[in-house]
Amino acid sequence: MKLLNAISINMLPRQGGVFKYTPISMGKALLDYKSNDGHQGVDSGYQPMRLDVCIGHQDLCNVLTKMVRDKLPNLSQDWSGYQANRVTLSLEPGETVIVAQYIGERLPEGTTVLPEGSTISFFKVEVQHLERDKEQVSALRIVNNIHSEVRHHKWNHPSIYGVLLNGRMIPFTIS
Repeated sequence: MKLLNAISINMLPRQGGVFKYTPISMGKALLDYKSNDGHQGVDSGYQPMRLDVCIGHQDLCNVLTKMVRDKLPNLSQDWSGYQANRVTLSLEPGETVIVAQYIGERLPEGTTVLPEGSTISFFKVEVQHLERDKEQVSALRIVNNIHSEVRHHKWNHPSIYGVLLNGRMIPFTIS
């Protein structure tokens, strides 16, 4: 699974798609639980999740590394932490990624801790196929036709219309 620090429309498949965001905890985003003895606890079975890092800023990687080390004080020093990897991504329908969204002032160079007042929110983001069934295509054609008619007659006032789509009335305005 990939670890990103942002999502962009450029990452969607060319044929279209939808991002489904689910907020998750830092533990679910970065930690993996492996234990054969059934004993649960921070020291007994957690380890950093194996993630393909797609974050272009080493300072953010340093902060995330420290967050994991703080949660797992007995973590082996052999774990080198997260390393920046600036890449261009194209995601496919069905693909799931983890996003560590930094919110705050620009990170100071060389930092390993979050500046006061800043946060990192974690999300599981799934790329879903943008499916248009016959009913949706028909509804889009209706909207297009109405829009063309309104422009042809050069009506000056906004008009409110509705299209029935999958049993739901979808209102829209053309001005």
